[in-house]
Amino acid sequence: MSRLTRRSTRITLVCVVALGAIVAGLMVWSSTGVRLSSHTVVSLSRDRVWEFFVDPHNLARWDRSVGRVEPTTAAPMGTGYTFDTISPGPDGEATRSSYRIEDFTPPHGARVDLVGSPQFQRASWHTKLEPVAGGTRVVIEVEFAPKLGYFFLTPMLLLSRGNLMTDMTYLHDEIEAYARRTPS
Repeated sequence: MSRLTRRSTRITLVCVVALGAIVAGLMVWSSTGVRLSSHTVVSLSRDRVWEFFVDPHNLARWDRSVGRVEPTTAAPMGTGYTFDTISPGPDGEATRSSYRIEDFTPPHGARVDLVGSPQFQRASWHTKLEPVAGGTRVVIEVEFAPKLGYFFLTPMLLLSRGNLMTDMTYLHDEIEAYARRTPS
């Protein structure tokens, strides 16, 4: 074997080992999950903001990843309530994800857990409503753990923090518009 061939083989081996270590690290990191958080302040009382959140169809008004919401429980909104979101997939096919409200504390907040998704083994959304001078601070915290085959989503989620902030701008605008549409 020539010297050049041995050197090329070593470089290839180092690259393969490094890539393997990166993939293994991403897989471990993915299993622990990614946490993102953002907030906005709206000029409405906490009770009025809560009214906006208890209509599941309002989710599609501000979350750009949701095309529509289909309730799957006839019961009133509360702990145990379930719904599906439908989003256009990358190939034009609809992607359906199923959710369950795990904690419902009017008018303070709620936690919604993902119970069925093609990409995620688990995900949870925490919404907190905090009174502040002149309105309400809406805090959204999300935790995602992709399924093993989707481990590559972990760095993408971390790099997409700006998308959550954009959604919070839409949320702010939709809550303010809700106040104009539905006088108290």
